[in-house]
Amino acid sequence: MSRGTEAVERRLTALRESYEFPVERETFDLDERGHERALERREWGVVGTARVWVERDGAALLVREVGRPETWGVPGGLVEPDESVVEAGRREVREETGVDCEPFDVAYAHRAVLSPPGDDPDIEELAVALLGRYRGGDVRPEPGEIRDVAWFRSLPASVRPPADRLGATRL
Repeated sequence: MSRGTEAVERRLTALRESYEFPVERETFDLDERGHERALERREWGVVGTARVWVERDGAALLVREVGRPETWGVPGGLVEPDESVVEAGRREVREETGVDCEPFDVAYAHRAVLSPPGDDPDIEELAVALLGRYRGGDVRPEPGEIRDVAWFRSLPASVRPPADRLGATRL
């Protein structure tokens, strides 16, 4: 069993109490630096991430992160140990964009099995793509984290997951 499997199962069980959604599984080979970062997240008690596709009047809210300015993505981030996936998604959207949202569904969940170099056991993490409605607030990028925030009625040319997938069905 991978490290983190039980925690991922608990998160999925909690989500399934309110939502029906597909779960995908993919294995990634980590280099040494990726393994160190995955172990740090485990030490912090982080199980995965939540991203929220926020909709308002036929448009979706997307962000360009400081570290990835060439692509647009769905706002979100790490799920802290003491919060639910939905709470994390709501918090991350507010922090990154200034916008309040209400997640109403789970589009899909992605189980990532992270395979480190050598004989160390795999690490499992969960990435959840939520769908949410705009509830208020003015768009403002989080200083030092988010370069741009904007509403889009169609996908911009350069997007990263899950914006590519959600935009194809939601816009």
